[in-house]
Amino acid sequence: MKTRRPAALAGAAVLGALALTGCNIDKPTPLVTLVSGSTSVHSEAECYKDDGTIDEAKVEGCLNETKVKTISVDEGNSFSVGVDRKIADSGWLLLFDGKPQTQSVIKSTYYSDIRLKYGSPEKGDEPIVVQVVQPDGEKGYRGIWSFKVKKK
Repeated sequence: MKTRRPAALAGAAVLGALALTGCNIDKPTPLVTLVSGSTSVHSEAECYKDDGTIDEAKVEGCLNETKVKTISVDEGNSFSVGVDRKIADSGWLLLFDGKPQTQSVIKSTYYSDIRLKYGSPEKGDEPIVVQVVQPDGEKGYRGIWSFKVKKK
């Protein structure tokens, strides 16, 4: 009886490993983190291509993804964005509702003291979509990360 249990466990482990090799499992993407006060939220990319440019046909869907993580920020308070070194080394852009917030790519792992203004006539108090995009040359993207920042 004692030898059957370890043999069964070993057999289950082998079968589990074989089952996983048949799956299409992607490796994790670099993380992006939003921080406000003592609250933080992090996410892998909506779309990411480690070795090149995301297929142009997929970019629109990635930029318009609606099931993203949310963080609440008090009006007048700030939040910060942290990115993995892999993103910072090649540079990244910060977008609010699809509009660039910097003149050039950011090459640091941390960008702080970001303040949002809520209550624009077209959006009211709806959450603002904050995106980190990692350009790949002049024409495409290597990675797209999206969050919603809502008024606390």
